[in-house]
Amino acid sequence: AGQFKTILEVTPEDLSMAIREVVLDAYRKLGSINNNFSVIIQQYVLPDYAGVIYTRSPLAGREMVLEYRKGLGDKVVGGEKVERLDFLYPVTKTYSGELGFVKELAKKAKELEVKFNFPQDIEWLAKDGVVYLLQTRPITSLSGEMWQGMQLVEKELQKEQSSFFYEKTALSET
Repeated sequence: AGQFKTILEVTPEDLSMAIREVVLDAYRKLGSINNNFSVIIQQYVLPDYAGVIYTRSPLAGREMVLEYRKGLGDKVVGGEKVERLDFLYPVTKTYSGELGFVKELAKKAKELEVKFNFPQDIEWLAKDGVVYLLQTRPITSLSGEMWQGMQLVEKELQKEQSSFFYEKTALSET
């Protein structure tokens, strides 16, 4: 996911050519193709919003990070300027911004993190209020030790019966 060529809006007539381009791109990057390589073919949906949700900050924070834009998500994964929300997972229960699908997206993202037992980098799109997950992979900037530390902190916080306030600033995480 995210390492090889992506081709959008492929017509049925151009499908074999698009597959060939993806495989050639992978071959150039890998030097060979083995039996573990796959090409993903998905139905094209023109999104209202698209982006990436990280179930944990790629910079080792505990918060989820949602990067998005109106329209196609290729600009998001390509590193262009996008909108961004940072939040702890339970906070989405009170989210009331323009993105009515944030609660559902965060819930699905959290489910994938639990399923794979590691923070995930997930590409998604939303069309007419429906969230589509396109692909997921582990967040490559986080180590197993970092993940264990995050889990330990959350386990300790869950022991607290009272609610707590969380804020992240440029100087500290409180």
